[in-house]
Amino acid sequence: MAEEGRDAPGVPGCRRATGAGHSAGIIGFFDSGIGGYSVVREFMRLRPAAEVYYVADWEHCPYGGKPEAEVRERAHALTRLLLEQGCQVVVVACNTATAVAIDSLRAAFDVPFVGMEPAVKPAVLHSKRGVVGILATEST
Repeated sequence: MAEEGRDAPGVPGCRRATGAGHSAGIIGFFDSGIGGYSVVREFMRLRPAAEVYYVADWEHCPYGGKPEAEVRERAHALTRLLLEQGCQVVVVACNTATAVAIDSLRAAFDVPFVGMEPAVKPAVLHSKRGVVGILATEST
């Protein structure tokens, strides 16, 4: 079971969850607020041995409605923070940051990125009626 809610060493506001067992690498998650925690929770349910870092960017929440340049800057800053903590994969657990910054993140950093916003297409395909509910901001 994961150890939740422990501050990552030297990184206030960055939470570290450590699963029981060997991990293939540290997975970093970030969001503008608490919404990305549901992504981390589901990931930990599926991969209980994984080691993850989760950053909720409360000081700049929400990203929706902010200028695209500001969202990109925050996404790059949070990615640098996660990489400094040893993350080998970064999950952009924020629809707005995915829509605005995923391409620039992939161009700037030599690690794999997973974004949230494209997940809408598979959700529709897997729904029984072809309908899904989406909570979004004007940026997404």
